[in-house]
Amino acid sequence: MKRLSMLLLILAGYSEASAQVATAENHEPRQIIVAAYEFPPYYSSRVNTHILGELVNTLNQAQSNFEFSIREIRPHDRYIALSEQGCCDVLFFESPDWGWQRHPEVLVGPILNEGTERLYAKRERVEREEVYFTVDGRLKIGGVLGYHYQFANFSTEREVLELDFNVYSADSQLSLLSMLVNERLDLAVLTDEFVHWLQLRDHADAKVVEPNTVVDHVYSTRLLMSPDMNPFEQQLLALLNELHEADKFASIFREFGIENSYRFTPNTN
Repeated sequence: MKRLSMLLLILAGYSEASAQVATAENHEPRQIIVAAYEFPPYYSSRVNTHILGELVNTLNQAQSNFEFSIREIRPHDRYIALSEQGCCDVLFFESPDWGWQRHPEVLVGPILNEGTERLYAKRERVEREEVYFTVDGRLKIGGVLGYHYQFANFSTEREVLELDFNVYSADSQLSLLSMLVNERLDLAVLTDEFVHWLQLRDHADAKVVEPNTVVDHVYSTRLLMSPDMNPFEQQLLALLNELHEADKFASIFREFGIENSYRFTPNTN
């Protein structure tokens, strides 16, 4: 009888240990792949730090249900990246107006920030009256391939931009700024947040450019999610709201000197 009792205790202990292992395995964090394309200061593989990287680190430190990691994509690939067959789960700092009207299946999360973009020129060329802030096809304008510009009716077609607006398409705003200062471009479309961020870092090129007084485009970015994220949408939104209420989200924007663009709005409408 004693042997039977001992055997039952051993079996009970083994069952409890197995249940604990199974419970631990069931609590493995879900991997969340974050799509990102060249859009400094929100994301850039050309600099050591960016807002998205800081946000991902903060999200991973704040909880254990999700594990976020960044996957770089090209701007034109962001639509397929968030499709049901795509490589990624979420995309931060994206405007639904940037071509997403054709993808109603994508889940739209809260507003994250508001930004502005406008034409910039080299200051000394403006002072010499060599350039002017008018898009009339005569001046060479720099833009980023895959970006949407209001003056071009948000078309991303390279042929339309080149033939109708004399736009040269580069791979990044950093390239545009360098070309502008070296007078390979007459004008460049840059976001004010990008220029201000570089100026705070004492970037030489950012100190010699002049903005147009007229804003070309005001945009609001949001969190966009793949349809596959539907079971986790509310949990993720609650997590972002917690970061907002704890001032951790806004503090990242302060680190980059663009706190005035922070506009977190905890709704999905």
